[in-house]
Parts: sequence; C-alpha cells; structure tokens
Amino acid sequence: MPSGTPVEVMGVDSVANGALAVNATIASTEVVTGNLGRKSLLLVNYSDTLIWLALDTPAIAGQGIPLQPRIDANTPGGSYEITSANLFTGAIYAIHEGTGNKALVGVEV
Repeated sequence: MPSGTPVEVMGVDSVANGALAVNATIASTEVVTGNLGRKSLLLVNYSDTLIWLALDTPAIAGQGIPLQPRIDANTPGGSYEITSANLFTGAIYAIHEGTGNKALVGVEV
C-alpha cells in the first residue's frame, strides 16, 4: 500500500508513513483523529480481547463495530477497513472489556 502523510493518533505507540499502532482501553479512547484528507484506513485488532469501534462518537462496549481478538501469534484479529466505497473522515473511538491496554495496528492513507 502506498505510504501517506503521517496522521495524528491519540495514544500513539508509533506512527510512520501512515502506519499506526494505538491502544484501546477500558474507557472510550479516540484512536484515530478525523482527517478530511483520508483516502483509506485499515485497523486490525492485535490483542487477545474483543475491541469495539465507534465512528464520531464515544465507543460503548457491546455496541458498534466489533473487532475479533487474535487467534494466536501468527493470526491477526478482526479488522475494519475504510475505502472509497465507504469513505468516513471523522474520528474513530475504541473500547474493550478486558484489562490494561489492547493493541490496534493499521495504516491510514
């Protein structure tokens, strides 16, 4: 995938050339800020816990877009992709029901 401009991501572990790694917590957290220039975005659950996403509103566990957990160390979890067919440029929030921080990885172009 072509690299894009790095984006501001809340709770950032790393951001480089549009690639991102962020943490979902047990409280709703903005994991990707709104970006009117967004062309695509892919988020993958890289944790052992179900993560819920919400678009432009705080996330609530058990509601919204569920991302299944990783099956094992070699298999990524559920993913959510934004493309030109379902373009959304607003903020994305995440929450989970486990303990501690849970990793979301992805790329935004």
